[in-house]
Amino acid sequence: MEGFNFEIDTECELMACSTAESMWKRVTRVEGGPTVDHSTPKSQGGVGHFVHFSTIIGMTGDKGIFKTRRMTPHRDFQCLEFFQYHSGHDTDQLNIWIREFQSEYDTVGASRLIGQITGSPAHYWRLQHLQLRTTKAFQMEFEAVKGQGVSGGGFSLDDINLSETVCPHHVWHIRDFGGILQSVSGKQWSNSPRFYSSEGYGFQIIGLFQPGAFGVFFRLASGANDDNLQWPCLNRQITFQLLEQRSSILQRMSKQLSWTLSTTQNFTRDGQTHCYWDNPRIVGRQYSDSEGVYHAGPFYGHSYFLSSDIIMEGDFIRAGDAFLLINFEDVLNQISPILPTPMPESSVNLPSLIDNLSPCVYQELSTDCPTASAVCTSSQSVSFLAVIAVILLIHWG
Repeated sequence: MEGFNFEIDTECELMACSTAESMWKRVTRVEGGPTVDHSTPKSQGGVGHFVHFSTIIGMTGDKGIFKTRRMTPHRDFQCLEFFQYHSGHDTDQLNIWIREFQSEYDTVGASRLIGQITGSPAHYWRLQHLQLRTTKAFQMEFEAVKGQGVSGGGFSLDDINLSETVCPHHVWHIRDFGGILQSVSGKQWSNSPRFYSSEGYGFQIIGLFQPGAFGVFFRLASGANDDNLQWPCLNRQITFQLLEQRSSILQRMSKQLSWTLSTTQNFTRDGQTHCYWDNPRIVGRQYSDSEGVYHAGPFYGHSYFLSSDIIMEGDFIRAGDAFLLINFEDVLNQISPILPTPMPESSVNLPSLIDNLSPCVYQELSTDCPTASAVCTSSQSVSFLAVIAVILLIHWG
């Protein structure tokens, strides 16, 4: 549907509003980080643009909002994807709203909160997905709110994409992926956090770093819902996709791997045959990680998912990091696409957007980039200027 990478050709499509001294600005680097945008490769000079709201100055509760243009969906579900960099204080908030309009004559609309980012800062770009469900014309609004305490930076956003697709159910952010891939001399295994499927099955992804290639494996893990689930876990499809980190989803190369869990995938232990996908408390072994003790079944997958050469030559790595997108769903009983669970309703620390913008007035997104020279010109103005140019050409000809 739409994409914003904050380079010159998209600058005119965003409007910003602030109730404080700080305001969303289009920049190339900021104090406290980030010092570079997310997607501009070093081969192109590594100088790109992103938007930033500083929480270094101002008072608690100060806020700034920027909004996209109004869009009309063709399907009843959409995926919002963006990269965010949080260098502020733990109590700073980034609230993501969707404003829906009842008709073409509705100029106010109604807002609802679909996501909130707060907590500990992280000095690297992080990938976010939010599943939308709307059939009405809408626009997205990103609201940064200054919290209490001393801030070292603020919120930054880059490479916003809206598509009429289902968001990935889970994302594994693999830190220092490029460094490990280039330095590994033997086999090095890396475990993802534990995830839950929409049905409640626990599972885990295992990455294999080895000279010349990267492999991916899958295993079931024990969880809080095990007593209420059907075992073995069959006819579910696991899908992996290593994200190519170009700014536009339309320009990305897709490398995807999937298979369906079945009874033909089994192993032998102590003379007995077991299904890989039986209850991990029965067929698995005990492990421990930062989240505690758990059981995990044997892993199943492919040691050659993608070659190191293709990964390093493509755009799969940014600032050393990579993202593995993961879907795990029931393929037999699926009538409509399985959408990720929406943000739970909560009455704690959720802001109230009174008119969402009062008392400030929207204006074009400001820039701190002295070399940028984008000018927003309406189609009528373009036609008028073209006529003037023709008249001058005839006159001087």
